[in-house]
Amino acid sequence: MGTACEKAGRAGVRGELRIEAAACCEAFRMPRERFRMPGSVGRKGPPAVLATLSGSSALREWRKAQETDKPNERGADMADQKTEHSQGVVYGYARVSARDQSLARQLDALDAFPVARANVYVDKASGKDFDRPGYRTLFRRLGPGDVLVVKSIDRLGRSYDETLEEWRRITKERRAAVVVLDMPLLDTRERRGDVTGAFLADVVLQVLSYVAQVERENTRQRQAEGIASAKARGVQFGRPAIPRPAAYQAVKSERLAGMLTGKEAAARLGVSVRTFERWLRCDREGS
Repeated sequence: MGTACEKAGRAGVRGELRIEAAACCEAFRMPRERFRMPGSVGRKGPPAVLATLSGSSALREWRKAQETDKPNERGADMADQKTEHSQGVVYGYARVSARDQSLARQLDALDAFPVARANVYVDKASGKDFDRPGYRTLFRRLGPGDVLVVKSIDRLGRSYDETLEEWRRITKERRAAVVVLDMPLLDTRERRGDVTGAFLADVVLQVLSYVAQVERENTRQRQAEGIASAKARGVQFGRPAIPRPAAYQAVKSERLAGMLTGKEAAARLGVSVRTFERWLRCDREGS
């Protein structure tokens, strides 16, 4: 109601409103007799009336009528927000920690979702943080209504705090949805105002992010324990040690006496200066 009303008065004429005749009665709920008809206005549209009313009361009624239309506008906006994720671009992300690991299993899962291969970004890097070239490019492309699909939450990241923060950046700042294929509860497309669904997704996210970080820490601990155990059994790591030549002791004595430079001593033994200096250092340390 009242959507056809507009200001049309000049200076000194108080509260004059130009109203389409078809809408004036509904707008102010007043009999048509209170309006005088000056004829058609413009080339198009129905005849209009120039109503000289009590300016303040008329404007108050008109504004009140306008306010009644706002809930419908807000409802339309909410409907648009509910459907926005179905209109965005679907992106996929896959990650492995080492270059010799395969991405095939993750890519097959993204294909089945489906995600177009042109929209899939990959990294072969650690999940300890989000400083990865493929992910950085993907994040810059994400926008409102887009969907990010990952095979599992640890493919996104293994740091508890950073994964939670990145999830917030994707869903709140970029206003994109996240789908974790191995955990159906982690699908923000399904929220749509459902407080329970949002709560469950947040709880599951925190639990899985915690588990991912603990697993990463346990892996590092197992590696450290394995290395320590192997060293205790006498296992040598790295390249095999170069055996000292038979002339080493004589050359060493000449070097320590200042008769040879380090370069000359190494050349006489047929090794690099660095190797010869390491032998001397080991002899001093008794190892």
